[in-house]
Formats: sequence, structure tokens, C-alpha cells
Amino acid sequence: MHILVEDNLDLSVYFPYYKNEDTGRPAYDPAILLKIILFAYSKGITSSREINWNCQTNIIFKALSCDTVPHHTTLASFVSGHTDAIESIFEQILLTCEDNDLLGHELFAIDGC
Repeated sequence: MHILVEDNLDLSVYFPYYKNEDTGRPAYDPAILLKIILFAYSKGITSSREINWNCQTNIIFKALSCDTVPHHTTLASFVSGHTDAIESIFEQILLTCEDNDLLGHELFAIDGC
């Protein structure tokens, strides 16, 4: 997950929302939030509270989050506030998987079917 997000995905769409050097607490790096959420979803974990709990207790989540623990509201607002960007990210992930022959050339639907 780390290599996929760091080396293969264009995350530039997130950066305008997370530049707050002048005021407030520093924002979480969008790459870190995306790693946490993508890994959680790949394990069937969709609850922001459960993702938060895993960031506190699970060594893999701790590694992906750089030992930070984003609040469940931060995780939920990241997902709900960037629906168009997340659609683009999933498209990039599928194209990367296809380039590496990881999909098996079968039908893969992301619309809930």
C-alpha cells in the first residue's frame, strides 16, 4: 500500500485542501490518510471509529500512519469530503493493478454491483 500511494498515485488534487501552515494545527498528510483508508477498506473495515482503533492498536496501521492516530471524524470527513478525488484514486489503482497483471482480466466493478 505504501509503495502504491507514494510511487504510483497522483495526489495533487488533495494538496490545496491541506495547506494550513499559517493557522491552526498542521493537517495530516493526505498520503497518510489515504494509505490508512485504502488498507482498512481492503480488509473490510469501513467504520471510521474502527479505523481509528486500529491506528491505535494494530502494528500495520501504525506503520502506515507513521504512528499517528487520526480522529475518527478526520477520517470520515476525508472520505466524505473528497468523493470525486477518491473516484480518481480508485481509477489510478485499478490501472496500476492492470499494468502489473494483478486483476486476472476479469470483470471488476466498483459501482456496488
